[in-house]
Amino acid sequence: MEPAPPLDLKLFQTLQTRADDLFNDLNNVAERLQAQMKNMAAITVESSNIYKETVEHLSKEVSLCTSQTVQLITQCDELDKDLAQLHALSRQIKTIDKALDQLQQAI
Repeated sequence: MEPAPPLDLKLFQTLQTRADDLFNDLNNVAERLQAQMKNMAAITVESSNIYKETVEHLSKEVSLCTSQTVQLITQCDELDKDLAQLHALSRQIKTIDKALDQLQQAI
């Protein structure tokens, strides 16, 4: 059996240094990734809250507009009834006006 080649301590030290550097780099990347993920989660929560508030506000506005539209339709119906009465009054006034004209011609 041949004797094992001598160990190169400098090579092992270099390898250990590179492994430590790689570990530190990987740890830094993981920490940055964790911070970014926490930031993204916070932004997602904030966006969800804004979306929820927007939908609630929109729902209130739609309900208000619907209510106002119903009120407008009701007022238009009432106005239509009032105008129908005016047409009837207008016909009666015309009839009276004709009767007055006939009366004046007879006098």
